[in-house]
Amino acid sequence: MFIKQSQAQNLDRNLRDFAMKTYQEMTEGSRKFLFSPFLIHMTGAVLHLGAKGSKSGVEIDKCFHFDPNKNSEIEIADYFYRRLSYLQTSKFVRFANRIYIDEGNEMKDKFNTLLNEKFLLDVESVTFSKPRKVLARINEYTASKTGNLMHPTVYEDEFFAFEKLLAVNVLYLRGKWKTEFPPKYTSIKDFYLKKNIVVPIHMMHLKAELNYASLPQIDATVLELPYEEGDEKWSMSMLVFLPDKHTTLENVESKFYKLYFGDVLEAMFSTLVSVELPRFSHEERGDFTYHLEEMGLNRTLQRTNDFDKMVKSPTELELAAMGIQFFIDVHEEGANQAPEIIGDGKQFIANRPFMYAVICKSHILDEPLPLLMGRYTAFYDVILK
Repeated sequence: MFIKQSQAQNLDRNLRDFAMKTYQEMTEGSRKFLFSPFLIHMTGAVLHLGAKGSKSGVEIDKCFHFDPNKNSEIEIADYFYRRLSYLQTSKFVRFANRIYIDEGNEMKDKFNTLLNEKFLLDVESVTFSKPRKVLARINEYTASKTGNLMHPTVYEDEFFAFEKLLAVNVLYLRGKWKTEFPPKYTSIKDFYLKKNIVVPIHMMHLKAELNYASLPQIDATVLELPYEEGDEKWSMSMLVFLPDKHTTLENVESKFYKLYFGDVLEAMFSTLVSVELPRFSHEERGDFTYHLEEMGLNRTLQRTNDFDKMVKSPTELELAAMGIQFFIDVHEEGANQAPEIIGDGKQFIANRPFMYAVICKSHILDEPLPLLMGRYTAFYDVILK
């Protein structure tokens, strides 16, 4: 069964709304950050199906923006399956998703099959009373799924004796641009954390025909940098949202929730752009349930009998933790050399804090899929205010 376009559109909007809400939640603390709206939302879908109709189910639906009256179990499953299937073919993306459940609880066969076949998600029964063994299993799994690119996912000093249920989401992206940033032009430039705080960074340079737009509704300009792989059926690119010189990133972020990525793409046009973009990498890791709790997930994090759609026998079950590890590497490497172009064109100088989103576009998507979203501020712990 393939999900109808109208039903997929509902879930596209749900994912978009969750992505925007989560971004707003993560802006607290004014730091550099990164997260995968798609993978976290997918885990939310699993929780939604496992606790559907219960009190926990109600708050899960509110937190992750699911409407139980609009989409059936099979429609939700097919929605994620089709997107995961495309993502799985990427040369540059590595991801791992797994649920760890205490050995005293057993998944229903039908639910387990649904997770394996549609969510490409593994379920492993472990003994949480032996945390070091569980820790080793988690790190072995994520290392194997990412070719040892993400290891370890969890360190011993931050791993507690969890009980009942643990979700793990891992994603690694080191893409290759369609057009390279010529390495010979990378240089040390000033980056303005604030008007009076300047730090030196490695700045990449590129002059090329790229999609560009001014977004006066959020006081920013946006640039699209396409990755090498992809075709009309499925492609991936990075959108960089740069605050106008007269404003701040915080001001742009306060208005960002109004945007739909599809509308942004429609507003863009191809033009000659002279680009300066920081070379950077960033890793985000930890327990994401802190943010989910801030977004209204409370009962789900406590012991209840609400997950009766998931486990065979009624038992107290709670989401003890959602371990996340997301990594992105932004560098010069590209599939094609940038041609020498005469002319000035538009200027896109990212020498101040900005936000970005790695999106997937496809003929099956009504709204581009937000694979990763983040904020760049040059360092991990910069005080912007």
